Amino acid sequence: QGAAVTQAPPTDALPQDDAEAEAGAERTAAASAPAPPWRSRWSLQTRLMATVIGIVSLILVIVAIATSAALGSVLEKNLDSELENAAQQAGRALQTPQFPLTQRDAYDVLNEGRQEPGFLFIVQPLDGALSGAYVGEDGQVVRMTSVQIQDAVDAIGQGGFSTISLGSGIGDYRVVPVRGDGFFAIAGLPLSDVRSTIAAT
Repeated sequence: QGAAVTQAPPTDALPQDDAEAEAGAERTAAASAPAPPWRSRWSLQTRLMATVIGIVSLILVIVAIATSAALGSVLEKNLDSELENAAQQAGRALQTPQFPLTQRDAYDVLNEGRQEPGFLFIVQPLDGALSGAYVGEDGQVVRMTSVQIQDAVDAIGQGGFSTISLGSGIGDYRVVPVRGDGFFAIAGLPLSDVRSTIAAT
């Protein structure tokens, strides 16, 4: 009997597992290959630009906040000085004798004086009723309601300048207490001009 002859597989036919392994090795080599130089430089430049832009934006925000705070402080001090002068003027007017002798309230004091628009005055005589008024934008004196007066009295601090909110009808005010012979008063000026100036910067 002749010896059995077995045909060997062609040398170019690789098993399926070997083919997959070779393909995986090629993908790994491709993935680990260094990126083109121009791509690395572009990515680095992008990161640096993003970092610089972020830092500059943060600096600008900090500068804007600091500028607004400094400007607000200066404007508030100027308003306090203006308010102190106006409060003293209204206090002197309240103590100036009038003939015939009558009990005058906050409305009468503002109506007789020349206070600027927005000036607010609340008076409590030792022997009279609590009253309040303010000068409107048109220069006309407006009586405050009892609720507005009480809100202002409740909101004011123990002494010195303070900021209070009197609602949409009147707005936010910088106020200071005024004490005189026979009366206690509160004088105020609106903060609208200060805040509009800060907002415009």
